[in-house]
Amino acid sequence: MRSSTRLPTLALTCLLVASARAQPGPQPVPQTAPARHADTGIELGFRIGYGIPAGTTDGSVALSNRFTGVVPIIFDLGYRLHRRVYLGAFFQYGIGFVNEGSGGLANICAQQGYHCSSSILRFGGDVRFHVMPGRKVNPWLGAGLGYEKMSFDAHIAVNELTPSQDVHATASGIEFLHLDAACDYRLAANLFIGPFISVSVARYLNEELTFPESGQRLPFVRSVDIPNSAIHEWIMLGLRASYLIVL
Repeated sequence: MRSSTRLPTLALTCLLVASARAQPGPQPVPQTAPARHADTGIELGFRIGYGIPAGTTDGSVALSNRFTGVVPIIFDLGYRLHRRVYLGAFFQYGIGFVNEGSGGLANICAQQGYHCSSSILRFGGDVRFHVMPGRKVNPWLGAGLGYEKMSFDAHIAVNELTPSQDVHATASGIEFLHLDAACDYRLAANLFIGPFISVSVARYLNEELTFPESGQRLPFVRSVDIPNSAIHEWIMLGLRASYLIVL
């Protein structure tokens, strides 16, 4: 009798063990791929930094003799045709720092009663190639061309007895090429920030000088072509922010 009682108990134990082994264990959590974004649409950008001059304006006078540097304020507007390709335009207003040292414009700007200021205007178009679109960190390279205009102003107020005078000079020409490199860091889904470096190559072709003429109500304006125009460059470093409007 004891053996007959033990058989059902043993069978029940085997069934419980077998069912426990047949039940599936904890499944591994599937690994999700990093989130990627469409990154196509209208892109708005803003850049600010510092630029140093290189090269000459007319083959003899170095650009650094006229400027020690510039603070470029740049606005970008373009369209991401593809996740990797951007086509757009840029506009820059640069606050120039006049070189008032002995090798620069000291004979004008360092005199008492003279106040000098300058600016660098640039605008044009460019194309960019994004290396890692849709990722948290996205480097890109760009190239383009445009137009550049340098302005120089001198306000002369020697004393209260002498009427103040204003002298205005400009030089303008073609920007043959600019090369950009940057790295966008994604702060939010469509908001980016990161460093940039830019090198522009241009040549001033024309200059214009406006100054008061004795005994005349209207100032005298002289516009001439620069006979020995030469290549100059701007090397700029700074920070860039952009926002992508996905359509």
